[in-house]
Amino acid sequence: MRFPTFIANFVAAFLVLSPLPSNAHPHAWIDVTVTVLLDDDGRVRGLHQTWLFDDFYSAFVMEGAMTIGGGKVSQEALDSLLAENMSNLAEYDYFTEVGSGENKLEMAPPINATTQLVGNRLQMAFEVPLASAVSANDIPFNYRIYDPTFYVEMVHAETDDNVTFSDASAPCAAIIKEPDPDPEKLLYASSLDQSETGYDGLGRYFAEVVSVTCD
Repeated sequence: MRFPTFIANFVAAFLVLSPLPSNAHPHAWIDVTVTVLLDDDGRVRGLHQTWLFDDFYSAFVMEGAMTIGGGKVSQEALDSLLAENMSNLAEYDYFTEVGSGENKLEMAPPINATTQLVGNRLQMAFEVPLASAVSANDIPFNYRIYDPTFYVEMVHAETDDNVTFSDASAPCAAIIKEPDPDPEKLLYASSLDQSETGYDGLGRYFAEVVSVTCD
């Protein structure tokens, strides 16, 4: 199966840097934090996402940045990678799925993308606006953030502020529902080695679902 370019970068990092073979998906990890963006009427208008990449991929990126930057981590090189990643992610809706109840919502192109190093880990942040703001009063707003092939596992960071709101005083709450894939999906994922991606859509079965409600 052809790797999407974004995932191919993870594959390269894993194969170059991993000291031990691995026989099960996922092979790379991203810790996610989200700020739910609200408009002046308290409606959800988008998501500000922060992705913190795992050590393997971060080391791979820093090696490339140092090559370009003459032995130093170059912000210019990191910005170039950010632009490449954002371009490649467009085909996959930026690994983001948003909905209102059972209805899928449309998104606008992302804005305000930035990147930096946090310790030894690469961080990428960007805002995904909704095409139209939506109320979360009567019908919950929900989102999933996941790699469709499940090569990369994306989970909310284990912090108290992994989901926040742009207006901290808003009467809103978020509940993260853990995935519960059936045994067949688990068995299939475990059969894939580091040179393979799962089928498009596999990752959805392993994705957290975040439900947002506002009073």
